[in-house]
Amino acid sequence: MRLAGRRILVTGGSKGIGREIARAAAEAGAEVVVAARGEEAVHETVAALSGEGHSGVVLDVAIEASWASAVNDIGRPLHGVVAAAGILSPVGSPGHYPAERVMGDKAFHLRTLRKLQDWFFQA
Repeated sequence: MRLAGRRILVTGGSKGIGREIARAAAEAGAEVVVAARGEEAVHETVAALSGEGHSGVVLDVAIEASWASAVNDIGRPLHGVVAAAGILSPVGSPGHYPAERVMGDKAFHLRTLRKLQDWFFQA
């Protein structure tokens, strides 16, 4: 897979699966925007990526205001988004966390992804 000339936003891009996706996208030629909550981890990840043009942004995907303030730092154009950020809730064993809360958290993230579409993918 070749991603040369493409900008890809990877949320949760400083650790685990997100970091590996960011690494693989960079190796495939993409310009990667690493987004995560920890500033130091974001900078370390960006520095470790192969290729050029990568950037990072501090972003907590669970806080809508964080998205609004990160829009300019993320930049345009975006050709893809990988939503690899972990959700810190629900916490507890199955059945411990109310199902309506789980669905509410997921609905929040879907609304956020729709806003991303409005912000970055307008013609």
